[in-house]
This record gives sequence, C-alpha cells and structure tokens, in this order.
Amino acid sequence: MMHLQLRHEPDLETYLEPSIIALSDGSIRALNRAASQLLAPGHAGASLLDLCTGRVEALQSYLLACSGSRQPLIERVGFDGPHGASGYRCFGNVLSPRR
Repeated sequence: MMHLQLRHEPDLETYLEPSIIALSDGSIRALNRAASQLLAPGHAGASLLDLCTGRVEALQSYLLACSGSRQPLIERVGFDGPHGASGYRCFGNVLSPRR
C-alpha cells in the first residue's frame, strides 16, 4: 500500500508505509524514508511518470483524478525501484483543493 498525496502535507514520516506528495503532472515534491528506499533513492525531484512501469497515460489520468478528489481514489500502479519493478496499491487524493 502506498499513499499518494497531492500538494503539501507537513510530516510524511508519520506514515510507516511509503508515502509521496506529488503534483498532478507527476512531479514528486516530497517522500518519506520508506518511499525513498523503495522507489527513488536520491531522486526527490524526479517524476512518478519516469518511475512508472505500466501505462504512463493511466498514471496521468489517475493523478489528475486525485487532484480533484477529497476522497482517496484507489489504483494499482507499477513503479521501478532499486530492486526492480513492483506493483503498489495506491490511495491518492488532493490535500488542498484548487481555488
């Protein structure tokens, strides 16, 4: 399980599971230690789209849907990491609604 949060959240280290703050364009703004070890060691400025092992268009659609939803949306997404590709059950929603 992985939490994908859009916009800003004060402390991702409170989550034991891999957690990421990403924008709807896929750019990673913050990630906790668990996510860093699994996905992108040393790549906090990377894009989820670059790490995606599945259809990039599907991930883009999911991120866009998350950016407009206060309720968590669930999707299975594959990401490449230092130990190879892995599939994750992702929960994503907006932290700050668009104004």
